[in-house]
Amino acid sequence: MQAAFHVRGLTRPVRSLARRVAGTLAAAVARGPAVAAILQFRLGSLQGSYAANAAAVAPAAAAVSLSLIGLESLLGHPGFGLDAAANCHMCDQTPYCHLSAAHPT
Repeated sequence: MQAAFHVRGLTRPVRSLARRVAGTLAAAVARGPAVAAILQFRLGSLQGSYAANAAAVAPAAAAVSLSLIGLESLLGHPGFGLDAAANCHMCDQTPYCHLSAAHPT
């Protein structure tokens, strides 16, 4: 029973889908400025307006999180794997993926 509680508590601490979506959107609003600040001021990988960068990062963070919530609510635990595969596939389609250390040229 303890293992079942641990898995259930890990994947669904909030049972209501509406509350999970609301929490994810609130976290994305907080995550956007934080990630943009790190990328722009600490790492120097973003240029331009900080406010515009934060406004662009927040929906991207929300999209990743909401796709995970949606697939997990529809498919259960296999939704985690499907979301990981979909996100990795989308990452491979970017023009910058061949510039990373994982894909030396």
